[in-house]
Amino acid sequence: MKNNCYDIERVYFELDRTRKGYFDRHDLKIYMMTNGVKLGLMHEQEIDLIMNYYDRRQIGRVKFDEFVDEFV
Repeated sequence: MKNNCYDIERVYFELDRTRKGYFDRHDLKIYMMTNGVKLGLMHEQEIDLIMNYYDRRQIGRVKFDEFVDEFV
């Protein structure tokens, strides 16, 4: 399935809602809760898995280019 670049950009900017230039684990958690994901222990582990996937440098932040690279 081909991803629409506008959809990817929209999701990123929903994650980086304060426009600080990156999103972190807290932002991801808020995004998931806002989009109807009920969080429990398993979801906390899933948040960690998602962050680890996008945060390849392991610094706790995901910049726009790092996020987009996963879809291109």
